[in-house]
Amino acid sequence: ASSCQLLSVHGSSLCECLSVDMLVREVAGEYGKQFHKSIISAGPPHAPWPSDVSVPFTDYCDLVVCMHKEVQQIIGRVALGQLAAMRSGRAIEHLREEVEVSKSIVVVTGTGAIIRLV
Repeated sequence: ASSCQLLSVHGSSLCECLSVDMLVREVAGEYGKQFHKSIISAGPPHAPWPSDVSVPFTDYCDLVVCMHKEVQQIIGRVALGQLAAMRSGRAIEHLREEVEVSKSIVVVTGTGAIIRLV
């Protein structure tokens, strides 16, 4: 058995949000570019053909790793903000420094976990 999730986005509300918030616009645009690249490059011999329910290499972390460094830093700052709300210390500051120099990528997953990608 497999599971499915459906996301419904109201087009005019999305456009309004994108026109107001530059960071959301930048992250959403970069996400779309990377997703499109994954779709057009999917297929044999390196991956199965994309289908209506699955596109190879479009996991959120797969896409973030391919994004421009500036967008990775934006995503990392948000994740670190959530992490700092739960705990503090030198390790968090060290991780923040790594994100700022693009040594590490930090993301919040769909389950709410905060993970570091190197």
